[in-house]
Amino acid sequence: MSTAKWITAIENTANYRTFLAEQNIPLPEKTKAYLFTREILDKLLNQSAEGLDAVRVYIGQEVFEEGTAIRLYAVGAKKNEAGDYDDYNIPTEQNIINEEETTTELEEGNPCPTSCSSPNPLNGG
Repeated sequence: MSTAKWITAIENTANYRTFLAEQNIPLPEKTKAYLFTREILDKLLNQSAEGLDAVRVYIGQEVFEEGTAIRLYAVGAKKNEAGDYDDYNIPTEQNIINEEETTTELEEGNPCPTSCSSPNPLNGG
């Protein structure tokens, strides 16, 4: 990866930490990173008999009385004939409303604070 990309990543994560510091939400909800272990990635990629080709991460926003927090949701994806990636077997809203069982994996990762790295330029350490 180029040095410019690292500089941009360090600047952008610092900007986000500044934003988090200004939010009036509890410290545990001030998520600055997510850890996706090999086990989580393997679970997402191996849920189909033919295997999947990628992981897509969706960004959500949880609303609290005190404010909001970013949440990530990772799903498996399969490469199609056009070379694009389609999300794998996402249940419909009606399936969810009807509380129908699904075997499709949805992972949220392990947030930091809690699952944090040792100090480095990306996490403000």
